[in-house]
Amino acid sequence: MKSYLEKIDNFKKKENIKSFKLYENRSDDEIKISIIKTTYNRDKMLKECIMSTFKQNTKTKYEILILDNNLELNNLKNLDFIKENKINNISYYKHEKNLGAAGNFNRGIELSKGKYIVFLHDDGLMKKNYIEQISLILSQKKDLKLLTTGLIVTKYGANKNFTNYKT
Repeated sequence: MKSYLEKIDNFKKKENIKSFKLYENRSDDEIKISIIKTTYNRDKMLKECIMSTFKQNTKTKYEILILDNNLELNNLKNLDFIKENKINNISYYKHEKNLGAAGNFNRGIELSKGKYIVFLHDDGLMKKNYIEQISLILSQKKDLKLLTTGLIVTKYGANKNFTNYKT
């Protein structure tokens, strides 16, 4: 029987599974924040998620990494959407095998260039000044190791505000 306290290296566990870069439009600038968006077969939600990130009101250098766990190459609607909208600082990856949710986020960490990482699921949206606000906090609190933000469920959920988060 496997012990729940046994140490497992989840990065190593998936290291032999290849990821394929289907698209990249990233600059070589020094990236401060990497936004890792994981997805599996939720095209409409991911489009809205991408647009909320792309339309940020910030001077902070950031990148967007889309990690798609859907193995089918015939479903590239999101990739077409990215190209049509000429979205900058974005990369789109698919994997040879489904990495699972945690494995998908871990692969995003491996592929990111940013000093800081933001995790955002394909059904999450960012307020237009989100990156600027967290960038300000990160520059003021140099010893900060973890930053979490509020959650407002509006469109796909129960229309409940779970925090007192305001911008």
